[in-house]
Order: sequence, then C-alpha cells, then structure tokens
Amino acid sequence: HWWANFELGIHNVETSVIYNCCIFLSSVIVILIMLWYGATVNRLKTIHEFYIEKISAEKLRIQEE
Repeated sequence: HWWANFELGIHNVETSVIYNCCIFLSSVIVILIMLWYGATVNRLKTIHEFYIEKISAEKLRIQEE
C-alpha cells in the first residue's frame, strides 16, 4: 500500500493529495466515533455501578432488619 501511494504521488500528485486527504479525514472521523462511543459506554458503566452499589446497600439493610 505504501509503495503504491508513493508511486501515485510521483506520477499523479493531484490525485494523491485528494486520496491522502480522504484517508486522513476518514481516520479522524473513525477516531471521533470511537471517542464518542467510549464516552457513552463509560457513562452507562458508571450509572450501572452506582445502581449496583445502591442495590447492594439496600439488600444489606433488608438483611439487618
């Protein structure tokens, strides 16, 4: 792939620039999607852990009664 990209840059500079910009932009978009999805999953995991702790405390309180 890198050799083909090098050859494209030597023989057709305009197409190479467009190709490389498209690859760069698609990489940035994928990274942003990964960050957004990761933040969503982390938020849900935090909420899940909060409720697990609350349920555990409630079960302990019921057992003490």
